[in-house]
Amino acid sequence: MIRSSGATKQVYDLLLTNSERSLILDKASLSDEMDKKIRFAAPSDGQTVIRLPLDDLDELAGCIAIEANHCQDKRIKKRWDKIFSKIQDILDEQFAEEHSPPKGEQSLKDELAYQDLSRIFPPETAKAIVDLLRSGQCKDEDEFKQRVGEIIDAQNRKPLPEAGGLSPHQVYLLIHADWDSPDGPIRFNDDLRLEDLQDAPIFQDARLLLSAIQEEGGNVKATSSGNLNRQFVSQMLERLDLPPEFLDDLHRYNKVINERDVFPLHIPRLLLTFSGILRKSKSIFNITHKGKKYLADDQAGKLYLKLFIAHFHKFNLAYRDRLAPNEPLQHTIAYSLWRIPQEAKDWIDTDELAPKIVLPIVREHAPVYEFFDHFYSQISSRILYSLKDFGLLERREIPTDDKNIFTYDVRMTPLYDKFIHFHIP
Repeated sequence: MIRSSGATKQVYDLLLTNSERSLILDKASLSDEMDKKIRFAAPSDGQTVIRLPLDDLDELAGCIAIEANHCQDKRIKKRWDKIFSKIQDILDEQFAEEHSPPKGEQSLKDELAYQDLSRIFPPETAKAIVDLLRSGQCKDEDEFKQRVGEIIDAQNRKPLPEAGGLSPHQVYLLIHADWDSPDGPIRFNDDLRLEDLQDAPIFQDARLLLSAIQEEGGNVKATSSGNLNRQFVSQMLERLDLPPEFLDDLHRYNKVINERDVFPLHIPRLLLTFSGILRKSKSIFNITHKGKKYLADDQAGKLYLKLFIAHFHKFNLAYRDRLAPNEPLQHTIAYSLWRIPQEAKDWIDTDELAPKIVLPIVREHAPVYEFFDHFYSQISSRILYSLKDFGLLERREIPTDDKNIFTYDVRMTPLYDKFIHFHIP
């Protein structure tokens, strides 16, 4: 083990081949800070020295273990195992040197081992590994590593109440699923008819926008800020199905009306752009060659799916409400889509529903101030209201004793079961 002293804490040198470094950067789910430390380490002669303090080594070991446990390619899995072994060798040597208690103090030794392992694994898994270490059942290091792998795999496949009964392995498969795959744990039906989508306003608005651009010859002038021009926006206000009160407020509070003032126009335009159906080139919005086919009635389901994937995968959901960021909410949205059919088949209050359809990490990342809890507003705007826009949920107002305050109930529409299906192994 090569050690050196930094300004505030001791660092350890992890020697990686450049191919190992590239594998970590390309495939592992790293924090931004960890990514920078590995990405900007200077390679030399086919190798890279990554200088990390102990806490960062623990964090990296956990990331590598996750990738190794879920890797289906045996060749790549061996590469992950080799990297993990390099890190583990440093951690083992560090533990032996710095945390070995005096002879006879076994309980202290176990506690130190547990504390180190708890940085990487859940408490139950850490305890099981310490118990295995104490038992002396393993004849050599290889058998110990195999048994540890079995412990971790068993923990990963254990159903968790806080995850709706899914195991960590199943949650991983779900939230990392390829939405374009017909064989993944989450699958979408793009064979929907136009009449199936009549109550999906975001789809209807996007289709109206696409048709209007087509009527202009397939292209519309953009502003210097990259939005639809005001004249075209004015024309779209007459075509979009907007509530009268919305239009009244729009004209009352805006001397001129820009695209960004009209979210029922602005968001569909963004989604069409993210989907590759619209393209801005030299201050002109035009329908792409592949995008033209989505104007046809028999392509309604395929257009709807492209908009849906663009909205939840490429569009920043926080843009809908300008509240505090909450990256886990969008990253784990597939879990929320899986939970909603279990909780919202009938009318349910949105505040009651919110904590049931997200993983605990989403709640942890929503700030709570003295007079305002971001969590419920984030769930309502970024998940529930978004799904209402896609016609997958319907919402009703529930009056309260205060005539100026309403609560809201939501429930699934028939389109939900028709559009989204789950096959979680």
